[in-house]
Amino acid sequence: MLIGATMNTTEIAGFSEMLAGNNITRIFPVNETVDGTAVKVLPRWTDSRFDYCRAGKVIPFVSTKVDAHPGGLAYVRAQLEQLPDWVTTLFITDRHEPEGDLPPGQFQANFNAFLAMVDTLPAGIRSRIRCGPVLTRTWTERPAGKWDYSTYDPGTGDFFGVDMYVQSGTADTVVSPASLPSPTEFLKTLRGYRKTPTDTRPRIIPELGVVGMPADVDGTVRAAWIRGVYEQLRGWGPASTGWEFLGFIWWHATGKATGQVHQIGQRRDFPLHQRTVPGTAAPWTDATVETLPGRPAKPVAAFNDVFRAENPAQPSPGPQSGWDTTGVSYVRLPGLVWMQATIVRTGGALAAGPGRVLFTIPAGFLPVAGFDVVASCPPLALRLTVDARTGDVTFADLGTDMVPTVMPGSRITVHPVTYPTRTG
Repeated sequence: MLIGATMNTTEIAGFSEMLAGNNITRIFPVNETVDGTAVKVLPRWTDSRFDYCRAGKVIPFVSTKVDAHPGGLAYVRAQLEQLPDWVTTLFITDRHEPEGDLPPGQFQANFNAFLAMVDTLPAGIRSRIRCGPVLTRTWTERPAGKWDYSTYDPGTGDFFGVDMYVQSGTADTVVSPASLPSPTEFLKTLRGYRKTPTDTRPRIIPELGVVGMPADVDGTVRAAWIRGVYEQLRGWGPASTGWEFLGFIWWHATGKATGQVHQIGQRRDFPLHQRTVPGTAAPWTDATVETLPGRPAKPVAAFNDVFRAENPAQPSPGPQSGWDTTGVSYVRLPGLVWMQATIVRTGGALAAGPGRVLFTIPAGFLPVAGFDVVASCPPLALRLTVDARTGDVTFADLGTDMVPTVMPGSRITVHPVTYPTRTG
């Protein structure tokens, strides 16, 4: 199962550091005028969001809004024909969450035109693309709703997706630990849905979220809910549902204002480490956001546990022929002796840019406050940046409570050295 998170572009660097990893993320379109018509197309492949995916081996889940416009379809086709080699899998949809934007029949016809365009791509490119419709739980399953998923679902595509959010509330109530639907209740309609008895398209949840509830002051309830949702989803599969479940992507970003909600106004604080602090009176414009206690916060820890369950750590390959040193740097950490960090690679150029590496502190080092490193020592997480031109490695301490991922293609060894005058 893919376990992913989506972050706002300006928050990727900070928000991604708290996560154990990320399999898949949403990337939204950009505006373009084609033949005098405004459409939304893919960002350039050099966009920073794609850079993030490339560096972390994250699957991009992209979307467009061309709505069968001939010029728009041709524009996106040309973009897909330039699909970079590093993208081994690309998820794509057109006009995600169409309810309320277009009549059902028009959306279905538009999506099928988009799918037909994708189907005519060169075989080597088409084989790396998964195209399907994405609908909306909060629209379809709301109490006043008058449709089910079959209303907008064209019944075609390589997958069927639904953006799954818990309703944040109404003008009179805000979602709370008491009103939060159980994972079983939350997921039951999607679990039981098929367009036809023979509908075996894989399912995916491209957006999943519930806001940091004001009454969930330390994130305990949201953390338990995330674990509960995962326990439900891990039981979905051909034997139990008749179709494969591909995964979910947590909305680890601030959401759009969608109307006044009791206590929180227009705030939609979905990030795993945040909680909305309620305002004092309607229209609740003084509602604010705070960082949850704990490092990591409990919902972050829940996400990380789920990610690790689906992405078990691989053992270190150990020393082997063909590994060579690409850079050496020295770093001084609080309470530790000087250390030498050597980065090695298995071949090919080492990409520049931020990465994260797991350092295991050897026994016998000077103790870190609060830990006995001789008896046992937790990993120390650092942020690593590599200069591809010089091979220089620089580090920033991320603290002892995070467990980051190993930078693809690299291994770090740490051992004491005697350079007391060297600065790190």
